Amino acid sequence: VTNNSKTLEASTVKLIFANEADCEFTGGFTENRSDKIKTVMSVKMAGRDGAKQIIHADAKFTGTVEVESGTLIMHSTTALGKLTMTGGGFGGIEGGVVVSGAEWLGGDIVFHNTFFGGLADKITVEGTFTKSAEGKIGVDFSGLDAASLIEEGNNVFDLITANAFEGSFSSDANDDFEAKNLLNAIADFAWAGNTLTVTFSQVPEPAAIAALFGALALGLAALRRRR
Repeated sequence: VTNNSKTLEASTVKLIFANEADCEFTGGFTENRSDKIKTVMSVKMAGRDGAKQIIHADAKFTGTVEVESGTLIMHSTTALGKLTMTGGGFGGIEGGVVVSGAEWLGGDIVFHNTFFGGLADKITVEGTFTKSAEGKIGVDFSGLDAASLIEEGNNVFDLITANAFEGSFSSDANDDFEAKNLLNAIADFAWAGNTLTVTFSQVPEPAAIAALFGALALGLAALRRRR
């Protein structure tokens, strides 16, 4: 590796989190660049299913981010390396997380500290977000009760933005994403340019649902009589 006419030795460090239970880390991860050595750092989450690794401080490294199992929640203001998801969960915290690219083959997008400062902890992909597998991407709202947001009229949020989306994405975002762990609301996903948004709406009251089914039954009965 050559930098400013100086030859540097390069090394790679991979941090593997294999949590058996939830863990939180308040320090940051920064690559080392001395006059002689450049260290490229990568992070992999391979913990027990359901276990979370939460990294609060601003992470700054250019190596890859891999999520295989467990859930990795982290914060960054500058682009990390490419995110690859084969399972587990990944999300931002304290304002969100930025990655250089992303590829999805499995797992959920997680909004752990849901709607920090009235906004979702958005995932920003500076390059391309590629969906390389069929099926829906789970969007885990971590038990958010969205009823109060709807009452306040604050019910539309940006979730993921990328320079481009490629792969098996549909023009209807509801074909590609499904809400999980959302309380007292229905989630409607939509594309706004290169940004995935969600709109929360009220769950219909049982009486309204019964009235709807009643109207459908009457309509079907009238149609049969005409035949």
